Amino acid sequence: MRKRTIYDYYKHAEWFTNFLYDYHPEVTTIQQLSADIIRNYINYMLNERQPYKGVYHREKTARSDFQRVFTGILTLLLHLSV
Repeated sequence: MRKRTIYDYYKHAEWFTNFLYDYHPEVTTIQQLSADIIRNYINYMLNERQPYKGVYHREKTARSDFQRVFTGILTLLLHLSV
C-alpha cells in the first residue's frame, strides 16, 4: 500500500477512537460496537466535525463528505475484522 493510504487508515482510526472516547467511553472492545454507534459516528462526521469550516477552497459538499466518511468507516472496519 502507498504511504498515503496507510496514513489515511491511521487518521480514520484516530478519529473513530476519539469519537468513541468522547461519546461512548463504555466501548472498549470491537465486540461492543453496534450499528447504532456506527450510525452515530457517521452523523458526527457529517454534521459535527467540520475540519475545513470557513476555509472556502477546502470546504466539501455534503455528498463528498458522506462518501469519504462512509468509505473510511468501511475500510477501517474491514481491516479491524481481519
